[in-house]
Amino acid sequence: MKHKQINGDDFRAMIINGYNNLCNREKEINAMNVFPVSDGDTGINMRTTLENGIKCAAPDNNLGEYLKSLTSGMLWGARGNSGVILSQLFKGIYDELQSCSTADAGEMHAAFTSAYKSAYSAIVHPVEGTILTVAREGIERAVGKNECVEDVMTDYLGEMRKSYLTLPDMLPVLKEAGVMDSGALGYIVIVDGMLKALNGEKVEIDASVEVAAVGNGVSSETGVLDKSDRFTLGYCTEFLLQLLDYKMPFHVKEFTRALESMGDSLIVIEQDGVVKVHIHTLTPSKALEEAQRYGEFTTVKIENMQLQHSEFIKNKAAKPRKRFAIVAVAEGDGITGMYKDCGADIVISGGHAMGVSASEFCTAYKNANADCIVVLPNNGNNVKAAEQAITLFGEGGVTVLPTQTVIEGYYALANGTSDIEDAQTRISAMSDGIKAAVTVSVARSLKNYNSVTVSCKAGDMLGFIGKKPVCAAQSVEDAFVVALKNVKDISDKSGVFIIKGCALDIDEDALAERIDNEFGLSCEFVYGGQTVYDLIAGVM
Repeated sequence: MKHKQINGDDFRAMIINGYNNLCNREKEINAMNVFPVSDGDTGINMRTTLENGIKCAAPDNNLGEYLKSLTSGMLWGARGNSGVILSQLFKGIYDELQSCSTADAGEMHAAFTSAYKSAYSAIVHPVEGTILTVAREGIERAVGKNECVEDVMTDYLGEMRKSYLTLPDMLPVLKEAGVMDSGALGYIVIVDGMLKALNGEKVEIDASVEVAAVGNGVSSETGVLDKSDRFTLGYCTEFLLQLLDYKMPFHVKEFTRALESMGDSLIVIEQDGVVKVHIHTLTPSKALEEAQRYGEFTTVKIENMQLQHSEFIKNKAAKPRKRFAIVAVAEGDGITGMYKDCGADIVISGGHAMGVSASEFCTAYKNANADCIVVLPNNGNNVKAAEQAITLFGEGGVTVLPTQTVIEGYYALANGTSDIEDAQTRISAMSDGIKAAVTVSVARSLKNYNSVTVSCKAGDMLGFIGKKPVCAAQSVEDAFVVALKNVKDISDKSGVFIIKGCALDIDEDALAERIDNEFGLSCEFVYGGQTVYDLIAGVM
């Protein structure tokens, strides 16, 4: 039987099916890089973003309520550009359906329209030929008048698949590399799984696929009250109450008056036989007892505000606030140590195989405890999550410098030293360091690759300037030297700073002599410990 309407339980089954479908194709999506180097983590980023939403969303028959917690979890857990865009797509769905306990075909069509608009609005410079295009064209071209939700999603999915095939014509870099947009495929896979759930087809995660299990998202961390604390702040108490006919008749005004005497910050909302309550009270048991006269609870949350306050005060006292702090992203113990030596206050572990989530950035901003915080994402895939975390952080004073490589981050630190007292002057100096840096790197190709400028076989070493592949060779040393020849005005440069990967084994003296002979440049080698790129170098 087809669905005229779907509720929160239906959507939960749909989204878990979509998640499982995505898990099964995660490696395939990761492998769809524009360049054949294993720095594509779109599948991982989309999966972990969706996973965090599912973990944080308690089952709720009310569609709007379920979407609220799902979307919140996705926003907090968003990783990489693809994860941020995915979270914004579902935020758009929630924005349209937040007041709906169920949704019919027309409302779902409107929700998918809201989804792409939300995603476009979150991107400063939207690029066509990506997941954005697929989400927009899919719903714009879908039939708007359907009687059941399955028909809407079938049309939506079909039009997205058609749009997907045209993406290389919109984005030349896709056509040149002979690949498709991985984020667009990831979203199509999710919607495909959601539609299968409506059609009664349950998708299971293949036994060979290794992903983290979806739990309830409850943190095991707890705090401790000091015995000298005076308990004055009470408990933040929230619950959803299902009204029941056999209990006392419910009148929202009388119920509200009864709770007013028990605490403050009171919110009471009744909708379709469900009452949502928020109250700060010293005696949550009394509020629950009063509510239970009218029905039974579907969810209850009680948080000790005194504990939260005590922990906040202790942490604040233990860690004096700074005027200026730097948060950076790095992979490898060598790079992490180098960044800390150069003045980074917090280094978040993250590399090309795993993006950093908005939640991780937000936690770092809080732990930085500074009036002015500068963020070095060091990968274009982390920039959007770093920016989204500013909203979640809820305070000012955070500046994201959109560094694309660890070299750019390194020269930003080297140029913006702690002896520059004025914050804006220091930020400006860091920006100058980024502009002056040229990143040259080498990584092994995982597949055959052909473009207008570069051709290689799986196993060859690719040389890059920035993120652009410029040459291929049999050895790391040859690829690096040829890549250096492609650096603009190489004769005007003075030196090369080389960060070695965890598996790199080269004769440093021989390579340094070769670079000196060919370019007249001095070399400095340091151990970085990164996994994907055998070496990453800065040319100055």
